[in-house]
Amino acid sequence: MRMQGEGVSHGAMTVVNAVSTGRGAALGVDLKVKVKVNILERETTVSTGSTLLDVVCKRFLERMGVNGLGVKLSIESEIPQAVGMKSSSAVVNALILALADALGTKLEAKQVLKMNAQYSREAGVSITGAIDDAAACLLGGIRVTDNTQDAIVKSYAAKEEKVVFLIPKGVTRVDFKSKIDASLKHNALTAYTLALIGKYCEAINLNGFVYAHAFGYPEEPIILARRCGAVACGLSGNGPAYAALVEEENLKKLIECWGEIGRIIVSRVYNGEAL
Repeated sequence: MRMQGEGVSHGAMTVVNAVSTGRGAALGVDLKVKVKVNILERETTVSTGSTLLDVVCKRFLERMGVNGLGVKLSIESEIPQAVGMKSSSAVVNALILALADALGTKLEAKQVLKMNAQYSREAGVSITGAIDDAAACLLGGIRVTDNTQDAIVKSYAAKEEKVVFLIPKGVTRVDFKSKIDASLKHNALTAYTLALIGKYCEAINLNGFVYAHAFGYPEEPIILARRCGAVACGLSGNGPAYAALVEEENLKKLIECWGEIGRIIVSRVYNGEAL
C-alpha cells in the first residue's frame, strides 16, 4: 500500500502574543509551506526525526483508525525555523492536510486547528497550543483567539500591505518563561482588547514593545521601523524576529533602515483561505 498526499499552509505574524495570558491574535502572511507525504505499509513505528511531526503523524493515524504504518514526508518552506515566524504552526497545518489527503479524508478548518493545538501542546512546542498562529496560517486574515478554549473569538481582514520580517544578527532566542510577570500580562491584555476592536496596528505596536522589553530583546528595531515609515512593528512570536507592516511607498526606505541589522524577508498580508 502506498498512499500519497499534499498539504499547503501559509505563515503568520504576531499581533498579540498569547504566552502570558492565553489570549492572542495573529495575522496571515503570504509565505508558504508545502508538505508531501507517502504513507507506507510497514510494521515499524512512525518516525520522522522530529518529535512534533512524529506526534502529528502518530496521533492523526490513530484518529483515522490506522496503525502500524510508516510515513515518509518532504517539506518545502519559505519560513525560517525557530525565530518566531510561525513555522511550526504552518508545518503542522500542512502535514495534517497532507495526511488527510493521502487517506482520502476531508477536514473542516476547525478540525485542523483543534488537532494542531492538541498536537503542539503534546509535543511541547507550545504552551498555549497557539491556535491564534495556526488559524492565521491556515485561514489568513486576523484571528483573535482564546487559546485556553482553542477558540477563535473574532476574525477580520487586514489592510493589504507589505509584511517585512527582520531576523537580527547576533540575537538569539531567550528563555522567556521566567520573564512573565503581572505587568506583562496587564499590557498584553490591553493589546488583546485593541485587537478585538479592530485596532490591530496599535495592538502590534504595544505588544511589540512590552514583549521586547520583558524578554530582553532590543527595542531599537521597532523604533527604527516606525521612523522609517512602518505603520506597525513588533516582536513576532517569542522572537528574535521582528515583523513590520508597511505601505508599498515606504517599503524601500524600511529595507534600507533595517538592512544593516540582519536578514530581511519581504512578503505581504494574506487574507485568503488555505482550505
